[in-house]
Amino acid sequence: MNNDFDRMVKTFCGTLLNRFPALNFPIPEKVMEDLSSFLQDREIAPKTILKPEGEIENTARLILEGVGAVYTLGEEGDLQLKRVFGAGDVLVDLYSYRAKEPTSKIIMAYSKLRVAELSRKSENRILTDFPIMNKFSTLVSDYLKYEDERWIELISEPHDDRLGAFITFYPGMCREMLRKDVCQLLRYKPTTLKKIRPDQF
Repeated sequence: MNNDFDRMVKTFCGTLLNRFPALNFPIPEKVMEDLSSFLQDREIAPKTILKPEGEIENTARLILEGVGAVYTLGEEGDLQLKRVFGAGDVLVDLYSYRAKEPTSKIIMAYSKLRVAELSRKSENRILTDFPIMNKFSTLVSDYLKYEDERWIELISEPHDDRLGAFITFYPGMCREMLRKDVCQLLRYKPTTLKKIRPDQF
């Protein structure tokens, strides 16, 4: 485990815990050190499919660098972009992971990714070896549900406000994406998007 990777993982844990200050739930340093050994530091090439359609999600991925995406298949079999994830986000099909059921979602690396990857098997070992982490696991699930709700609110914004909300949610993300993908994601026509915020591209 290199120091850079360890630092990034600790930063995520600290950020998450700061969202729930009333719980006063510090993770002991020794647990943090051991926790890192369960995570895989992985670099993933753009367009790599991480969870195919119709399969069960068995991995959670903390994005350290890059952009991940969720797609579904359109009526003609084309990929439809439904959501993007940036550094600090957890890229996972949460329903499929928790329910152990297949879904139609396709998870893919939009750009080159570096992730801290946690398999279901490793998560089970962590929860067995470190019972204190059961509470942290619940916090992570609550946090991901909260982020899902925020995303639904964003995508439900009025037409003229949607891009501004997206830029606030993910500063700089537009520059990481193709214009056509931003348009598909936010349900804009390319000419409309350019007219609203031409400086973003």
